[in-house]
Amino acid sequence: MRNDPRTFLDEVAHNILRQNQKMENTLVMLPSRRACFFFEEAVKDQLTKISWLPQIMSVEDFVERLSNFRNLPTPELILETYPFYREVFGNESETFRDYLNWITIMLADFNEVDAYKIEIKKLFEYLRDERALKSWNIDGSEMTDFQKRYLDFWEHLEPLYKKLTAHFEKHKMGYQGFIYRQAAEHVSCMMSNRFPLIQNIHWVGFNALNTCEEELVDYFIEHLDCQLHFDVDPYYLENQKHEAGRFIRNYLKRWPQQSEPYSANGFSNPQKEIETFGVSGKVGMAKVAGALLGKEGKRKNTALVLADENLLNPVLSSLPQSVDNINITLGYSLQTSLSYSFVESVLNALVNAKRATNNTLFTEDLLSVYAHPAFHYFGDQSTVSEKLGKLRESQKVAFTHTELLQFEKGLFDEPFTKKILNPNQSPGSWLNYATNLLERKANDENKVNDKLEQFHLERLVEVLIRTADYLEDLTDKISFEELWRFVILSAQGETIPIEGEKSDYLQLMGMLETRCLDFDHLIMTSVNEGTLPAGKQGNSFIPFEVKRKFQLPTHIQKDAIFAYHFYRVLQRAKKVTLLYDTSVSDMGMNEESRFIRQLEVEWGLEGNRKWNKQNISFDRDPLEFQVNSIEKTDDVLGQIRDYLTSENRGLSPSALNKYFNSPADFYFRHPLGIKEKNELEKDIEVSTFGTAVHDALEELFDRFVDSKQLLKKDDVLALKSEVRLALTEKMKESFKGDLNIGSNYLTFHAALKMIDQFLELQANELEDGDTFAIVGQEKKERTTVFVDDVEIRLNGTADRIDSFDTHHRIVDYKTGSVEQKDLVIGSIDDLFDFEKKGKDKARQVMFYAWLVHKTKGYEQIESGIYSLKKISGGFLKLKVGRESILQKEHFERFEELLKNTIREMLNPDKELIQPETSSWTLYE
Repeated sequence: MRNDPRTFLDEVAHNILRQNQKMENTLVMLPSRRACFFFEEAVKDQLTKISWLPQIMSVEDFVERLSNFRNLPTPELILETYPFYREVFGNESETFRDYLNWITIMLADFNEVDAYKIEIKKLFEYLRDERALKSWNIDGSEMTDFQKRYLDFWEHLEPLYKKLTAHFEKHKMGYQGFIYRQAAEHVSCMMSNRFPLIQNIHWVGFNALNTCEEELVDYFIEHLDCQLHFDVDPYYLENQKHEAGRFIRNYLKRWPQQSEPYSANGFSNPQKEIETFGVSGKVGMAKVAGALLGKEGKRKNTALVLADENLLNPVLSSLPQSVDNINITLGYSLQTSLSYSFVESVLNALVNAKRATNNTLFTEDLLSVYAHPAFHYFGDQSTVSEKLGKLRESQKVAFTHTELLQFEKGLFDEPFTKKILNPNQSPGSWLNYATNLLERKANDENKVNDKLEQFHLERLVEVLIRTADYLEDLTDKISFEELWRFVILSAQGETIPIEGEKSDYLQLMGMLETRCLDFDHLIMTSVNEGTLPAGKQGNSFIPFEVKRKFQLPTHIQKDAIFAYHFYRVLQRAKKVTLLYDTSVSDMGMNEESRFIRQLEVEWGLEGNRKWNKQNISFDRDPLEFQVNSIEKTDDVLGQIRDYLTSENRGLSPSALNKYFNSPADFYFRHPLGIKEKNELEKDIEVSTFGTAVHDALEELFDRFVDSKQLLKKDDVLALKSEVRLALTEKMKESFKGDLNIGSNYLTFHAALKMIDQFLELQANELEDGDTFAIVGQEKKERTTVFVDDVEIRLNGTADRIDSFDTHHRIVDYKTGSVEQKDLVIGSIDDLFDFEKKGKDKARQVMFYAWLVHKTKGYEQIESGIYSLKKISGGFLKLKVGRESILQKEHFERFEELLKNTIREMLNPDKELIQPETSSWTLYE
């Protein structure tokens, strides 16, 4: 026997055993099954002789056993409710899909209404009247059809509730609140039938009881020997304003003779230590928690509590190797597994296909399926890379199932795509095939070598089988969207239990599992506002003020409940470590819980408390691919030399710009030939937009090339009638999506307007006397120069070359924004100065002019840009100083400096630098 009770459950066990009650006539109820296990251990530890144990069970198990009613899981509950909804609402009833949108909220309200034994008639009458007032038109006008349907909805709720609960009562089943109500209303006969031997009842560790539970306590106090054991601390119990003690203070007044508070006095312990750490991000919190555990020697009676249970996987990955004994009660959620995520991605593809015209599968969804990490469990992994590449290259937005099977000579014509990705089959057929496929893979150890993932697969098969059973008797034809929602409902709460000895030192659990338990060292993560407490979360059809009137719990009461859980688990701990997230999300900055601030003000700043608060920041490690420079080894030099000298390669204006922006990036993109990652284009990208506009202008002006005919205003204006056709044709060459929807429609019409305005400008320039002939369009100019006896190849393609009486003009179209200042340089030397940024456009048009000078021998050249986005600026000329006509000396100096740059490229002592201000391009 242990004579020094340390924990609350030890003290209660000691107290009950001391009363010498007959254990076979004694029932002990606790808030959770986990608390039941620890209480049983506490009783065993203190027994001095062989004895019966009392009956020990959670209150939920007790109520179900007492009532002999079956608690229905959510999917089954929804299906049980559906026929009564159809009967009550009649012709006004919605489709099954729309019904699924709101029924879980309504059932949650019914559950709460029954648990708190609200008078149904009064509640629904009040709700109906309150909604009618809100819908009343103050001007006396007749209500709209929508308003009438809205009020009819509230009129039907009471009949629906009555029919549904009558059905439940007849078949001895229902949701939890209804079962509680049955138990409270019929406790006398139920106790004699189900628990005839019980004479003593102990309620242990409860905080906030619902009305049904309170009525059960009242009955037991009147008819049996009933005691309530409350775990409290004077710190919050005696403070009348403290929300953590709100409910227990009321119970101590209501049942003073039967209540026994066990005062921990933990917050007055001078040795108690509380520390808080602000950490950026969930992974950061997990790593800090792991590091704190790593610093501990013995971890006996230590708990790591996850206020946000989604942190389980990061925490497990961050535990130090020294943690070899751990008891995890949360389990791995099925909904976080690869297998479940894969099934979701498949169903998402099918749902989107059914919403589209002709059941077309969207390429974006197909990429998600084939690129999924779990695809290799179910499909042919050997062709995945080819499939992904061909889908991206196609730039098709969507495929019919037949088109997909025939695409690329039957590349996708295999069992997985035929059966699993077929939107033309019924959801029932898909469910049967998917279940069989997953079951085969779950039993194939060669296919799934990850034991945990195999468990997930097995559990997922159970979920799909259960879903099929649920839907089997449904008379309505279901859609893939409804099937998907049912899979989600069936998978909620499914976990893979993690085996561990109950005596293991470290306990890893969620917040609710800490009820009644005590630890010496407590580490709690995600102590953030919105998580602990949750605040104004959760949906309900019952407005806040109506809940207050009928004494239903609101977020205020729910916050008080979690305040008690928080302070209670802290009260006996000798050391407490609280971690909260400081990162910034889309909704703003994460905020520490008000519980932390309350502790700091009311406890941490009082006297000589051991209170420590700090923020932890992580120095971000450099990315693995990021380098400061690349040494020019023989291989690197060989690749650069090959690029500069090969017949079909050579230095271009864009490559030269890349070099001046980042020599290292130039090396990756051009000598190595690594292309930018090819992504599926759902919407018209900037590059596609620019290419289509360029190509359309080329086609429009192509009839004038080499005709030696001077352009006239009417010639240009006549082109305007052909713009739409030309642009549509060119846009469709590179973009396979629909040009008539969404942003694509707007982008296409922006391109139309851009070309139309350019033609207007060009016509006006011709009218003002700037007549010219077009001598070339989009023709690649090639030339060579010798650099230290090495023949270097150079090339470039100007958009247009015009011929005037006195000079030639190089035209470059830019669909982006360009200003005259971008084309002004002090001298040619500015273009080769690494320190002078923003010279890309000037360098490019100068390179074009030099190439044309070399290949065609033109001496007087004007080079510049039409900024189609700011077309009112006209032709923006390259200006060297004050000169806009480039002449021989400009070309000679450009060539001289260009050769020097090429020498630098080939210099083995000159490393390829990655500037700090340069961002890396993504390559594949």
